[in-house]
Amino acid sequence: STQSTWAERERRALFGDLAGDGDTAVPEKPKRTKEEKAARKAEKEAKKLAAAQAKLGRTAPAPAASPIPAPQSPASPVSPSSPAAPRVSSGGDDLDDLFGPSMTSSPTKPAAAARATTAPASAPSSDFDDLFGFSSGPTAAPSSPTAPASSTGRAVAGTDGQVVVEFQKAPQPSALLVDFTLSLKSLSAVTELSLTLQPAMSLQVELQSEGAVCRGTMAKVANFAPRTAVAMRCSIRVSGPSFGMEIRGTLRYRDYNSKVQTFPVVLPLQMADLIRPEGADSTQQFGGLWTEHAAESRFRIAKILTAAQVSNSLTQSCRLKAVQVIGQEIILIGRFQESNVFALVHCMVAADGLQLIVRTKDRMLTEALQLCITKAL
Repeated sequence: STQSTWAERERRALFGDLAGDGDTAVPEKPKRTKEEKAARKAEKEAKKLAAAQAKLGRTAPAPAASPIPAPQSPASPVSPSSPAAPRVSSGGDDLDDLFGPSMTSSPTKPAAAARATTAPASAPSSDFDDLFGFSSGPTAAPSSPTAPASSTGRAVAGTDGQVVVEFQKAPQPSALLVDFTLSLKSLSAVTELSLTLQPAMSLQVELQSEGAVCRGTMAKVANFAPRTAVAMRCSIRVSGPSFGMEIRGTLRYRDYNSKVQTFPVVLPLQMADLIRPEGADSTQQFGGLWTEHAAESRFRIAKILTAAQVSNSLTQSCRLKAVQVIGQEIILIGRFQESNVFALVHCMVAADGLQLIVRTKDRMLTEALQLCITKAL
């Protein structure tokens, strides 16, 4: 019929002729319109452009925003090097005739950035160095230990709140006298109270008291009534070079419950407590003692003083004796009580400060002497 004929034509127009009777028809690929072809072409061009930009390592710029350059960090300022310290030479004097021009030049200061790794320059060698065997160049002063208690007035050596141990020093030519006072603040009595000191072997210590039984470095009180005090006197003599700048001890007692209580006692010492302004009377005698005292320390003090000011400060604060002051060079000496141990000091006054060398027979004494001089100046 006419209707079936038209249907057959439409089928053939869409799918073409059949391969044969009973076979399944294979549809042809549909044709694209002009708009679809244009869109497809534009898509391919965009992909090519994106691939080319990715190959060059950049992305397509945004059309709306303009690129903003990243700010550059400013260059760090370069710190200038510290200027070298001026070299000052002292004129010829009697000390130079004997020892040579000792320590007449100041070591050059290193740059600020290299201070941690660069050692200070050495002082020039001289006859003074050859005679006394100085090591080359001053070294930095050691860190100062905790400052000891004052030699004047009464100070606390130890307490636990119930019992208090106080002391007061009285230096004598042959010994250091220390007056101890033990006070009971508690309202209850205590028993078997004892104070024991433990000095170094080079110190001779002896306790004495009318209200206690004393034997050498120990004092005992059998019964200690409340709100009372016991006085003790301690004599300290130097017999050798090796000792520290404190004497430690222990206070022990039984409280009202018969429980044993203890707390530490510390008696601080200072150089001025033990040194006497005596020793060599001439530069030659000073030089002879210098070679016998090998524990040495070299240090600098950045303070502008005259030779007379240095001499006055050390004789008053450290109880040293000025042997000779010529020009900008000073030598001082002190004796540890009646022992054969001396404190020897050589100071050169320079334009940028003071250069000092100190000697004793023991390293701990030398460090204590250096600390005393540093505080005095």
